[in-house]
Amino acid sequence: MTANLSARLGFLTDAAHLLAKTAPETSAYLMSCRTGLMARNDVPLPEAQRQHLCTSCGHILIPGQQDAIRYETQKALRVKKKRQKTAKDARPPRQEAGGQGPRRIISCGTCGVDTIIKMSAPDPISRKPLKVVAATSVPEQKPATANASSKKRAKSRKAGLAALLQSQATASTTRPSLSLADFMKKD
Repeated sequence: MTANLSARLGFLTDAAHLLAKTAPETSAYLMSCRTGLMARNDVPLPEAQRQHLCTSCGHILIPGQQDAIRYETQKALRVKKKRQKTAKDARPPRQEAGGQGPRRIISCGTCGVDTIIKMSAPDPISRKPLKVVAATSVPEQKPATANASSKKRAKSRKAGLAALLQSQATASTTRPSLSLADFMKKD
């Protein structure tokens, strides 16, 4: 790419971005001129720039203002294909390779053309089995019945409550505490 071409592309890009808010039609025209200039000189459009402007009309894509952005996952694509198959007037859908990732679709608010950006598929989740740590030698117990285990739970709850009450009693002897009766005394 020559310095002259680079300077022209830079000027068109900067001018289009400056005019994007005040004169969106002029901005779109400048970006389409820039895209045409790149095509005539066999300069490929970088992927990052393809995601930020509509290749159809040249409009700079700003999701949330005029343009809309949505994501489709593999599951949504399968449901869409299934609906197309059930429709009588629908043509057969194009077969896509398996294992593709989700797609980001930005709809141009000016011309309505969708810019589809394919994202890489996430790595599969690998679940590693938990390692069982050998505990000290504990004699194996017979499986307890439901009634026996509920009795054990009840006993442990009572023991926990008793321990809590005992710790509060020892704490109250070491430091004075106030009760409702202390506040109700009249001087």
